[in-house]
Amino acid sequence: MEEEEIREIEEGIAAPASAEAVAVADPAVAAEEGMEADPAVAAEEGMEAVDAAGARPMGFWARVWDLYADGFRNMTVGKYLWAIIIVKLAVMFLVLKLFFFPDLLSTNYDNDADRAEAVRSALTKP
Repeated sequence: MEEEEIREIEEGIAAPASAEAVAVADPAVAAEEGMEADPAVAAEEGMEAVDAAGARPMGFWARVWDLYADGFRNMTVGKYLWAIIIVKLAVMFLVLKLFFFPDLLSTNYDNDADRAEAVRSALTKP
């Protein structure tokens, strides 16, 4: 078939002259017409190859990110559970550190040399 005939068939102006399948590049058009999209035709027409769902091919890390993002987006109860987990972590690391773990080096030693010596002696003590 010539390009003009293929264009007319794709636009719905004319019907195919024979029973042979007409290759199209766009998966959406192919699905409407009951055909399969052909990546070779897409390459010839300067289009980027796409999968059957019409999505562009993604790399590994992009697919992993998309998997988790889609999972969190569709959560119902899980969103509240994650909020509770984040609040608990904030309490543990921010509040408890302020009140229960004071900075002993800065309160007990005046300069960096004394602090370094205290750490050195604590680490090498048998």
